[in-house]
Amino acid sequence: GKKFKTRSGETVKLVDLLMEALSRARADVEARLAAEGRQEPEDFVREVARAVGIGAVKYADLAMNRQSNYRFSYDKMLSLTGNTAPYMLYAYARIRGIQRRATEKLPASPTATAAHAPHFTLGAPAELNLARHLLRLRPTVGA
Repeated sequence: GKKFKTRSGETVKLVDLLMEALSRARADVEARLAAEGRQEPEDFVREVARAVGIGAVKYADLAMNRQSNYRFSYDKMLSLTGNTAPYMLYAYARIRGIQRRATEKLPASPTATAAHAPHFTLGAPAELNLARHLLRLRPTVGA
């Protein structure tokens, strides 16, 4: 991490911070796609990199106590582990994938209503904690 010295003017401009986050997020997306042997359109890669990069900067900024000193680290901010936006976005994408696959396997009924929808229970503390974080994700990242 690099310590910013605001009094001496040793800071990074916001536009440079965002561009670097976008660049690193894009490189990560491209590496993951290559590792999976997937080909995706340019628009997809650009959208994912933008969501992850900008979301990571926003979340890293909002997650910090404004009165504490901290060392900035792109690697920590863009990590897929820990309390980071990319981790939560990844978890959200995985959950949506599970939901999509479950929906594909459930028979569709033109008369289906919320009352007849399948129910599930979040029982484990980890499930409840994840659900609470996911409910805060869109307002935090989309703001």
